[in-house]
Amino acid sequence: MAVGEMKLELQLFGPFAVVYDDQPLDTFRSNKTRALLAYLVTEDAFAEKGRPAAHQRERLMALLWPRTPQQSAQVNLRQTLYQLRQAIPEVAGPDGGREPFLLSDRQTVQVNRGARYHLDVARFLRLQAKDPSPDELAEAVSLYRGPFLSDFHLPDSETFEEWAAGRRATLQRMALEALETLTEHHLQRAQPVEAERYARRQLEIDELWESGHRQLMRALAQQGRRNTALAHYEEYRALLADELTVEPSVESEALYASLRAGEVGAALAPLARAEPDAREKRRLPSPVTPFVGRQREMAQVNGMLENGCRLLTLLGPGGSGKTRLAIEVARRRAGEYTHGAVFVELAPLSDPANIPTAIAAALDFHFTSAGTPRDQILNYLANKDLLLVLDNVEHLLGGADLVADLLHTAPGVSVMATSRARLNIGSECLFEVRGLAHLEDGAEAVEMFMEYVRRVRPGFDGDGEEKPVVIQICRLVEGMPLAIELAASWVRYLSPADIARELAEDVDFLESTRADLPERQRSMRAAFDHSWNLLDEDGPEALMKLSAFRGGASRRAAKAVTGASLQALAALADHALLTLDPDSGRFAVHELIRQFALERLEEAGEADAVRDAHSDYYLQALAGRLPDLKGRDQLGALDAIERDFENVRAAWRWAVRQRRWQHLSQASQTLYLFAL
Repeated sequence: MAVGEMKLELQLFGPFAVVYDDQPLDTFRSNKTRALLAYLVTEDAFAEKGRPAAHQRERLMALLWPRTPQQSAQVNLRQTLYQLRQAIPEVAGPDGGREPFLLSDRQTVQVNRGARYHLDVARFLRLQAKDPSPDELAEAVSLYRGPFLSDFHLPDSETFEEWAAGRRATLQRMALEALETLTEHHLQRAQPVEAERYARRQLEIDELWESGHRQLMRALAQQGRRNTALAHYEEYRALLADELTVEPSVESEALYASLRAGEVGAALAPLARAEPDAREKRRLPSPVTPFVGRQREMAQVNGMLENGCRLLTLLGPGGSGKTRLAIEVARRRAGEYTHGAVFVELAPLSDPANIPTAIAAALDFHFTSAGTPRDQILNYLANKDLLLVLDNVEHLLGGADLVADLLHTAPGVSVMATSRARLNIGSECLFEVRGLAHLEDGAEAVEMFMEYVRRVRPGFDGDGEEKPVVIQICRLVEGMPLAIELAASWVRYLSPADIARELAEDVDFLESTRADLPERQRSMRAAFDHSWNLLDEDGPEALMKLSAFRGGASRRAAKAVTGASLQALAALADHALLTLDPDSGRFAVHELIRQFALERLEEAGEADAVRDAHSDYYLQALAGRLPDLKGRDQLGALDAIERDFENVRAAWRWAVRQRRWQHLSQASQTLYLFAL
C-alpha cells in the first residue's frame, strides 16, 4: 500500500472492532453510527460482485429509528452520516490515492465503489464463493472468530436486531458447513487429529450440530479411541434428550452401532448427509380434485423460479385458480429444495402482525420466550432451503415488509405468493393468472367443467349435443375456475342451456361495473348472488350467520351460534360456498365469500345479534377450558384454544367493544394461562 494511503480494517465476527489509519477507531459518537457502518459494509459484501449496494434513505431510517417520526428520523440519519464521515472521511483508492468512503445523494447512501478496505465478513464470503479449496476453507474458518456482531446490539431498534440475527444465522451456517467439509477432507485422508480439531470447532459453535458429532466419533475411532467415540455418542444422546427431548438421527444411531460392533470401516465411510425429515416434504395441501390443464402456465411459472426469481406473485382476481396453480407448482418443485415446500394459509388472518405465527404453524416451529415472533421466524428460516407458498396475501399487504426482510435474511428461501394485488416489493416477479378460456380451443375449461359435473350428476353426458352449450358456458365465464365450478354445480338443478341463458342475459352475473365496489369484489359478486339464490330457504340465513366466524369452526360451534344443521352446512358445501372437513368436523368459509355473506347479514340488521351469540359462545368455551388448563388435559385444552384462536380474538374484541365486562372477566384467566 502506498505511503499516505488510509487503511481501514473492520472486524464484525466476534467483538466489533475498527482500525483506521493503523489506529483503533473508538471515537464513534453513538451506537447508531456503528450500526450504520456495520450494515452498509455487510450488505456491500453480500451484494453481487462489483455492484455495491445502494440503500434508500427511507430503508436506513426504518432500520435504525423504526418508531421515530419521519422528519425526526431524517434529521437523525443526516447527523449519523455526518458523524460517520467525520470518523472515516477517506480510504485507499484503486490507484493508490484516496477516495471518500461513502457516497450519497438525496435518495440513497452506499459504500464508494472505489474504496479499498478489509472486512472479515467480505473475505469470508469471497473465500467460499465457488468450489473453495481446503486451504481457502481453512482461511475462511480462521476468520470466524465468533458470531457476527456478538457484542453489539441496538435495544431500541428491533428492525436492526432482526437484520443482524438473520445475517448472524446465515454466516454461522456457512462457517459450520465449511468446517464440516474440512473435517471430512481430513477424515478421508486418514488425518484424524486434524479432523478432530475441526469437528470440535463445529461443536463449539453449535453443540447440537449433529454431523459434527458424527464426524468427531469417526475421528476418535480413526485414532483407535473407539471407547471414547462410543462415550461421546452417549453424551450427545443425553444432550439431545435434555435440550430437545428427541433421539439422535438414524444416521447417528447406525454409526454408533457400527463402531460398537467393531466395524472400523464406519470411521472411514464418507459423511452421509441426512435427508430432510419426511414431514418437511409433506407441508402442502392434498386437493381432492384433479389438477386440470394449466401446462403452459406451469412451464412459465417453473421457468421464472428456476431463473432466479425468489419472490413470485401469482396475480389475479378471486376465483382465477391462483391457489390451485401454486399448490401444483409447489408439489412438483418440492424436491428441488432441501427442506421441500411449505404452504401457509393467510385467509383467516386479519392483522399482518400475525403472519409470523401462521408461518410458524405451517413449519411446526414453536416460539420460545427469546425475541419477538417476527425475529424468531426470520432467524429460523435464515438457513433453510425451501419454497414458501403464502396464500391469499391481498388483505395483508401491510406485511410485505416481512417478506422483503425474509428474502434479505434467508438466501435459500423462495416465496410464491397468491394475491389479488401485487406486494409492490422491488424484487417481486409477477405472473398473471387468467381463466382457462384464454386457451385457443377452450378444451381445458370444458374438461374442468365436466370434472365438477360428474360429481353432482354422474350420468350427465357432455360429449353429445350438450357440448357446444358447455363450451358456451365456459366462454361466458371466461374460463374462471371458481365460476366454472359454480356453473357446473347448477347442472344438478338446471340444464346447460338454462345456465347459458342465465349467463348470457345477465352480464353482471360474473362482473360488476359499479364504481363503489372494491376491485376484489367486482368479478365474482354476481356469481355469489346466483349461488345464493339456488340455496334452500335455510341456506342464506345459515351462510349469513356463519360469516361471524373467523378461520372456520367446528360443526358444534356452528350449530350453537347459528342453529345451522349438518344438512344445511352440507348444502352450502355442495354450492362451494364453504368447505366441510369430515376428518376434523370443521367447516371453513373463504374470506371473500365470508365478506359477501357478512354484507348480507348487516343488510338484514342481524349482525349485532349474531356477533353477540358468537362472542358468548367462544368466551364461555374459553372460561370452560380453565379446569382442563389447570388439570391433566392441558395439551388438549391448549390445542383446542389455538385451533379457534381467530374466533377467540374476534369474540374478545366484540365483547370489549360492547363493554360485556362480565363475559370478559370469566374468560380472562383462561386466556392468561394460554398466553404463558
